[in-house]
Amino acid sequence: TVVPLPRWGRLTRKPTANPQFEVWLNRYISYCLCKILFKLITEVLFFFENMLPYKGKEAWKEFYIKLIRLLTTCALAVWLLCVGCACTVSGDPSVSDASDGQTQGIGDSVTLPPMTEENTVGGETVPADTAETEAESTVSAPNVNTGGSAITDVGPLEMICSPDRVHNVTTAIYVGYEVMGEDGYYLTFQTVQNHVGLAMTEQFETIYYPMDTFSASSADIPFEIGKTYLLLLHRYRNVYADGDYFQISGDLLVQTDDFENATLNGRPLETQVAGMKITVNTTPEDFIAYLTEITADHPDFTGQDYIQSNVRVDIMTASPHVVTVTASSVTSAMSVSTVTIRCRVDAVQKGTLAEGAYIDVMFPLNADVELGQTLIVTLNDPLPNGTDWYMFSCKEAMYPLSELNDILSIIREISEDE
Repeated sequence: TVVPLPRWGRLTRKPTANPQFEVWLNRYISYCLCKILFKLITEVLFFFENMLPYKGKEAWKEFYIKLIRLLTTCALAVWLLCVGCACTVSGDPSVSDASDGQTQGIGDSVTLPPMTEENTVGGETVPADTAETEAESTVSAPNVNTGGSAITDVGPLEMICSPDRVHNVTTAIYVGYEVMGEDGYYLTFQTVQNHVGLAMTEQFETIYYPMDTFSASSADIPFEIGKTYLLLLHRYRNVYADGDYFQISGDLLVQTDDFENATLNGRPLETQVAGMKITVNTTPEDFIAYLTEITADHPDFTGQDYIQSNVRVDIMTASPHVVTVTASSVTSAMSVSTVTIRCRVDAVQKGTLAEGAYIDVMFPLNADVELGQTLIVTLNDPLPNGTDWYMFSCKEAMYPLSELNDILSIIREISEDE
């Protein structure tokens, strides 16, 4: 079966922990190549203008030595660039991704097998019809997993639907996009129905990075405005953000009114799902039921929950730490929205922090805080990922020293009630 190449796909890339690192690495190597070329031109001009009239044959010898060195350096840089690209290319996403437990994201482009009458199965070349038979034999029945949310048959789709990658399964209409930086987008969708996970707002945005371009272009977006799509969403929660934000997990492209042409990793959906046999009679509702089955027990989000209330009594009751701190020094700017400040703990109103200790606290980038300033903050425990950063326990987490007596009174009342 000949599978058409998706219009947004030009190269198959394996995802990394930081996909943008690949882009910047390639840019840096290109920058080095330009510097080498400039150096080469400079040496040639210098040779003909200054050295040749005075040194003759010796000048030619010295010129050749420099030229060989520059060309060798240039060849090494080109080789490094090629190796870097080769490390991100895989011939078959369904095979390469299975080896390292990762799957491609929707930002990854795809390359399909050559359009020949033969395919490879089990390391041997077989006719196309045999290859299709082999592929069908790897798809397990029944149509829907019956073992709860535990995935017993693992294919590319099932690897995408891991608890740390999919928190919402949602049907939504694509509304449009907004360029984010030089090579990313905010895609806007209108919710039609949420099938798995916490409730969605009427309209929401997702983050999308195309992997095969240096500049944003609407041609890189595989969605059509006004069409309804089934989305696998990774939900992030962060006290410093205006609300939960999302990223599309996996290269799944399912248009609900064109389900027969649904794809994953640029390949027909039926070849990428192990736990459900997809046929011409399968409906979008059947597929949604399967996704609901395997993702129902997933956590609600990635990140750290925070107190939703703005009532001071609620904040003081639920916050693990209430401390008076003095801002000492800026540790690092973590992102476009936060900055980490090292603070000295001057007094502990609640919690287990030690007075005199220094802790790293994440503040909103626009927070009204100056070095040397003393204030009261309510904090969560650090995330269980090995970091020592303390995040705010709610959005109203900063108080001036003038509020200390009121805060202490509330904490005493809470302790008496307990």
